[in-house]
Amino acid sequence: MTEQPKLPDPEKVKKTVAMLRESNQQLEAVALEIDELIAMVEAEIRNSPINVHRRERAKRLKGEGVQNQKLTINVHRRERAKRLAESVNQELPG
Repeated sequence: MTEQPKLPDPEKVKKTVAMLRESNQQLEAVALEIDELIAMVEAEIRNSPINVHRRERAKRLKGEGVQNQKLTINVHRRERAKRLAESVNQELPG
């Protein structure tokens, strides 16, 4: 015959559950503190002089890139218009 497993003492279960809840709350509090520290470090990194310089340079290069793209588009349009005019002139009797 098999023996039935004994049920734990209800008072001991209550104490264990209470201790686990307290431990869980302490861990959550520590996790929140760590999250706050991470946010502070990330803010310091974002505002460090080297990163500020990199962001400003990226913005400047991006702005120059847009200007260069516009110039390139205009050059291509002029070249296409010139080729079109040349082809029209060649087709005209003359």
